[in-house]
Amino acid sequence: ADVGDDARVARGLGINVSGVFALTFAFGSGLAGLGGALGVEILGLGVDICEIQRMERALGRHPTMRERVFTPEERAYCDAKARPAESYAGRFAAREAVIKALGGYRGKRWQDISVSRAPSGAPAIRLEGNAKVRADTLGVSKVLITFTHERTSAVAFAVAVAG
Repeated sequence: ADVGDDARVARGLGINVSGVFALTFAFGSGLAGLGGALGVEILGLGVDICEIQRMERALGRHPTMRERVFTPEERAYCDAKARPAESYAGRFAAREAVIKALGGYRGKRWQDISVSRAPSGAPAIRLEGNAKVRADTLGVSKVLITFTHERTSAVAFAVAVAG
């Protein structure tokens, strides 16, 4: 992810950002204080990494994995890519990062957390089932997500916010 990705996340919150803000947001300098300045409270952070080759092997070994873990919207997006495992790995890492940002919860179902696309093209988290119950219990109004991938790995970073 680059600074532009972080600026898009901030804009998704309805915040007009400058380059200085985007750099501060990207590198986490004073992140908790920054949240208060933006009118949001940061309730949880989560990060995860997923090896793309491992995801590729898992998809090959378990023919029903796509349907069990990923929503129809996610499958359509990933399968349309030149390297589907790369996109699946990003979405898998995003799920794990969100679970961590919510502090974990009981009764996990794979499709309770999914990645959709905002009209701008930015990724957005959709919560259902027990993930939504956990978020509501914590007072989480939105989970922000950013993820990136390179040749071997996909990494996701989630921020659970209130406000």
